[in-house]
Amino acid sequence: MYVTYCAGCHGADGSGSGPAATALKTAPTDLTTLSRKHGGAFPTDHVQTVLKFGVENPSHGSQEMPIWGDLMMSLNKTSPNSGQEIHQRIVNLTSYLQQMQK
Repeated sequence: MYVTYCAGCHGADGSGSGPAATALKTAPTDLTTLSRKHGGAFPTDHVQTVLKFGVENPSHGSQEMPIWGDLMMSLNKTSPNSGQEIHQRIVNLTSYLQQMQK
């Protein structure tokens, strides 16, 4: 998920140096420093909120449909487990970002 939806801007290593970064008006966040920017603790709740609801950042798309929205919402909404599956994708991506902290 990270490679497909995040690495283009944030870079394969999360440093914000992805191939699309130079085309953006605002530099992508260095995802490897999230813990450092939050007093040494990884901001799990904040990251999950961003993944679930988006941010007010034009490069991410609208809050209603962030650029990764098709991934998160691609599950069959009539499935009794779709909410759990979306939540698990968010948890998995959050864990991946936590592992890349400097």
